[in-house]
Amino acid sequence: MAGRAWLMALALVATPVAALDLPQVEVTAPPEAAPVAREDATAAATVLLPQESRDRQRTVTDLLDDTVGTNVRRFGGVGSFATVSLRGSGANQVTIFLDGVPLNRVDSGTVDLSTLPLAALSRIEVYRGASPVGLGGQGIGGVVNLVTLAPEEPRTTLSATAGSFGTVEAAATRSQRIGPVDLLAHVQALHTEGDFPFDDDNGTPLNPDDDERVRRQNNRQEQGSLLLKLAGDLGAGRWQLATLTFTRRAGVPGIGALQSEEARLAQLREVASLTLSAPRLGPVEEAAARLFGQAEASDFEDKKGEIGLGRQDNRDRSTAYGLTLRGGRHLGDHHQVSLLFQGERERYAATNRLVTPSDSTPQERAYLTLAVEDRIALWDERLEIAPLVRYEQYRYDFAGVVTFAGAPREIGDRDDRGHVTGKVGARLDLDSGVSLRASAGRHVREPTFGELFGDRGGVVGNPDLDAERGTSSDAGAEWRGDLGPIATQLSYTYFDLRLDDLIQLVQTGQRVVVARNIAAATIHGHEITADLRHGPLHLAANWTHLSSEDRSDDAFARGHDLPGRPREEVFARLAWEGERIAPYYELNHISGNYLDRAGLVEVDPRTLHDLGVRLRPSAARDLTVTCEIANLTNDATADVAGFPLPGRTLRAGVAWTF
Repeated sequence: MAGRAWLMALALVATPVAALDLPQVEVTAPPEAAPVAREDATAAATVLLPQESRDRQRTVTDLLDDTVGTNVRRFGGVGSFATVSLRGSGANQVTIFLDGVPLNRVDSGTVDLSTLPLAALSRIEVYRGASPVGLGGQGIGGVVNLVTLAPEEPRTTLSATAGSFGTVEAAATRSQRIGPVDLLAHVQALHTEGDFPFDDDNGTPLNPDDDERVRRQNNRQEQGSLLLKLAGDLGAGRWQLATLTFTRRAGVPGIGALQSEEARLAQLREVASLTLSAPRLGPVEEAAARLFGQAEASDFEDKKGEIGLGRQDNRDRSTAYGLTLRGGRHLGDHHQVSLLFQGERERYAATNRLVTPSDSTPQERAYLTLAVEDRIALWDERLEIAPLVRYEQYRYDFAGVVTFAGAPREIGDRDDRGHVTGKVGARLDLDSGVSLRASAGRHVREPTFGELFGDRGGVVGNPDLDAERGTSSDAGAEWRGDLGPIATQLSYTYFDLRLDDLIQLVQTGQRVVVARNIAAATIHGHEITADLRHGPLHLAANWTHLSSEDRSDDAFARGHDLPGRPREEVFARLAWEGERIAPYYELNHISGNYLDRAGLVEVDPRTLHDLGVRLRPSAARDLTVTCEIANLTNDATADVAGFPLPGRTLRAGVAWTF
């Protein structure tokens, strides 16, 4: 069945009539209001426009961290590994796309946010819970879609920034038309020494007598990225070719109490897609076809055994490629039906050059997704109901020898799996400026290769893992209007997530964790946002309250909070958005949370304060200068125990568009 589907899909792409790109999310909100995602109006979603953050030399990590319902975990300063979770989900329960191409790593299922260049993006779509059919894949926690810049009128942008701890960054973007082809090129480079000071407890948190102030070592990072986009007309439609290349060479410092001296990591990743488009293909409206793929090479060297499972010299190679087909059709005046087919194949090959045999058998799997969604519009489109049904089939080819983590061992194949999931959402717009919204869905996540077979460092694989299953629901309301002279937008959402066979990394030794299914867990909470504007004065704030509970049969864990889920997160930003000068203040508060299932290892709460200003000289309106002090009070802080974050940080940047 799967083979025939692949052949049919490839034949469709080979036809001379091109299919259409996925519909773009249009930000149609008025200038005085925050933008709203339109790909699925029934979903709890936020669209982030990073233009101002690019001017301030911020990162994808920073922008997501300030968004309601999100939690970002950083393992160090600028350029260090960082992940995002939505509504208390795990990082590998969030699916991240780049222009509709899935980015989640084949081995770990996560995406390192530090590898994504914000300056190359035009917007970020965050879907918390239910996700639109057009993105194909699902996520138990939600979906993040990164949309890159589009070729436009001839324009060049140059930017540079410098900051504390030997950090410098430069970027250049050029957009123009060459004959019939629209071209966009973006290049970005980053260097940081990362040698920030931090408080080291020497691994004895209950004994303050041996605490000392030391500097982070072996934390140097060098990164580079290149985005290329070509587009042009093709008959009545369009074609587009896009590639994003990322490279990194970095030290791996290890935990703060036991820093490494020589551990190294080198990465190279390529993401590419080809999209063909036409406004109509026979009876199909907005038909779409996209070929996509990504390849990643990673080399981790720790020959002194400073990190994780003894001495390591690992070479990791992974590839993923696939095809997405999409089409829609209006049926009568009230129905718009969308169909989606997506096929993808993943391959993961690992080598441990310190054992014999060094090469392991490549692990492979393929999966197909078939989905159908009906958008039902009633009452002059004031009421929208969107049911969706999705079927996913996984086919595994795992049998062989695994040598990546630990000694070589034989593994058996994994049974093929099939899952039926779906969601339904509804939105009602009232005359008073109030919108009501609700959605519910069922989700399944198959284990990642890293959870099944192990990962670099101290993660031991577990080939007997079952798939995670979960149901999510949310309901909320939004109001837009004026409170006297103040343009106002307020929203509230309640969410609930129930998980079965949740996969957690359980610590079994000082440096070793193993992936295991725990019986069940629940997460629920509240999201509140406020956006107030009066002339150039702008106040934006959000609050996320989250409660989680381990409902497994383990006596030491049952009833405790799930690890790494802070109960409270608050963000507020007050700014004077003048044309020439725009000062701002930001507050970010995260409550304490636990890192272990028994609730014994705790990360302290923190409240961070940032101050900054953006300047546009009147004589050069295309020139922007920014200065910022982050973590103004120099708080000692960490998202993860043992991985300190920088204290007070200064940075200044300049951007010029011509």
